[in-house]
Amino acid sequence: MSGTASISNNKRIARNTVLVYSRMILTIGITLFTSRKMLEVMGVDDFGIYNVVGTFVVLFAFLNTIMAGATQRFLSYDLGKNDLKRFNLTFNISLIAHFIIIGVMFLLAETVGLWFLNYKMEIPPDRMYAANWVYQFSILTSAVRILRVPYNAAIITDEKMSFYAYMGILEVFLGLISVYILTYLDIDKIILYSALVFLSAIIIFFSYRLYCLKKLEGCSFKWLWDKDIFKNIISFSSWSMFGGVANLLAQQGLNVVLNIFYGVTVNASMAIANQVGHGVYSLVSSFQTAFNPQLVKYYAADEHNQFIKLIINASKYSFYLIFILALPLNLNMDIILDIWLPVIPEYTKQFCQIMIVFFTIDALSSALWLAVQATGRIKKYQLIISIVIFMTLPVSYILLKLGFGQVEAVSVKIFINLIAHFTRIIYLKRNIQLPVRKYLYHTLLIPSIIIALSSPIPLFIAYKTDGILSLVITTIISVIIVTLNIYLIGMNRDDKKMIRNFILKKLKHAK
Repeated sequence: MSGTASISNNKRIARNTVLVYSRMILTIGITLFTSRKMLEVMGVDDFGIYNVVGTFVVLFAFLNTIMAGATQRFLSYDLGKNDLKRFNLTFNISLIAHFIIIGVMFLLAETVGLWFLNYKMEIPPDRMYAANWVYQFSILTSAVRILRVPYNAAIITDEKMSFYAYMGILEVFLGLISVYILTYLDIDKIILYSALVFLSAIIIFFSYRLYCLKKLEGCSFKWLWDKDIFKNIISFSSWSMFGGVANLLAQQGLNVVLNIFYGVTVNASMAIANQVGHGVYSLVSSFQTAFNPQLVKYYAADEHNQFIKLIINASKYSFYLIFILALPLNLNMDIILDIWLPVIPEYTKQFCQIMIVFFTIDALSSALWLAVQATGRIKKYQLIISIVIFMTLPVSYILLKLGFGQVEAVSVKIFINLIAHFTRIIYLKRNIQLPVRKYLYHTLLIPSIIIALSSPIPLFIAYKTDGILSLVITTIISVIIVTLNIYLIGMNRDDKKMIRNFILKKLKHAK
């Protein structure tokens, strides 16, 4: 690839990152406010019931996540090969596959899932009626979101990030409107909210579908069939299922285990922690959304050097993006929760801090597992990683059985995630010749130096001040120090040049 083409791709990735990052900043703000309003309107118990029932439906929707990764991988690969005809064929077959997933989800959810909800979950008897309504609406919402996946994948693959950003903003605004409707209608709050979320999912689905039909080539649905493409997608998805199940049990199964030992109140705490963690990580996932199509296209075009370079850059910048927020958040978690929530369930602070550390580690790993997906050689990888990640659930369960508390059980996620990260590095060293020494230098040594240089002053300020003053000062100082250290230590010469040119261009236009 020529130097000009490489610079053009870097600019496209940067532009797409800014678009999706902007979407996520707004999304996080609205989502956090929506969560506060939900807790205020529903109360702790109903908020916990809504989240644990919704979590349980995710147990059957994990096939959707697996197929989403497979769909985007194969669509990106087809575009990387400039094969529009095959792109259209892949799109149609993936849409048919998602119809099959919906059928499987309904079968499992209305049999095993319904039985578990009514006979095994610790839900107050007077709220079982509402819980069942929430469950049914959650199934319907999951079905609509599953059907949206191929359209969403096509938009991301074609790098139409402005529409993707706008739809994300619309989706969270619909969620905010739904919460405000709860305050004006005298209907069971969690049933009404579940119905409104389902309605929002329908609106978003038809918006995606209409855009794809009008603006993108290759997204019109026809009953086309290709046995080989279907076999490749299913094979890829089947092996991805190992990782999907492991992640599902580690992330969602722990919520069920905590419910069995401690009831719905701890689920409310965990739900808030997950929202904080996912909110912070969504900034990184936005970055992934921007670079993932290019990662697959580099591999499809046999651009190995660019492929490796993007893996390293994606890993380190994913960490930088999350650390900018993680430092002030963890230092001021008490203050933030006190401002944010009308009622703070027990252990919320500890769970939030654990999840932020967990997702900070996960940020480093994101490019590694996306690189494996780009290659398509995932059988051995999923077998190994699935075993590692799966250990979160039994280890947490054993700790709870032995009498350890909720905090220790949830902290297991951090330890297991570290093991999984280094397992990925070893795997990629053997399979795509990842230069481990270079990778660790840029993603472990340099970030460690940045952490060491950035933390002392904010820690000292947080220790000497309290309240809103502490939050404001430590946040400002943290962002300034971390950003400066990233620029001075964490960026190479080309990255610094691109940043300088971007700032100069903006200043020139502002005059």
